[in-house]
Amino acid sequence: MKDEKARGERLRAIRKKAGYSSAEKFAETHGFSAATVRSAENGNRPLTVRNAKIFATQLGVTWQWLYFGDDKHPEAEYAEAVEYLKTLHPRRRAAILQMLRTEAELAQEDQQHTPESR
Repeated sequence: MKDEKARGERLRAIRKKAGYSSAEKFAETHGFSAATVRSAENGNRPLTVRNAKIFATQLGVTWQWLYFGDDKHPEAEYAEAVEYLKTLHPRRRAAILQMLRTEAELAQEDQQHTPESR
């Protein structure tokens, strides 16, 4: 919940800096639901990566800054991958997850067979 509050504070601050006096004015101008913007600003509803990207584009900041608080956050790619996986059919998602598990197992085996690990 702490992360959601911080994201909401960043969203509110950058919205005001961009000249939108209220969540409603920002939402109305860009075709968003005012409730979605308000909930994200208040930290009551999680700000999704998808919405962070949309809001950031309209406000002239990077989605990584809006979502994580900086532009060089290593978790940004992971969050984007998770958002993508959510859009897939369950069977396709399961196949990709199995592929990742297999890759992790192979990498672990490779690591055990390197001279440094002996």
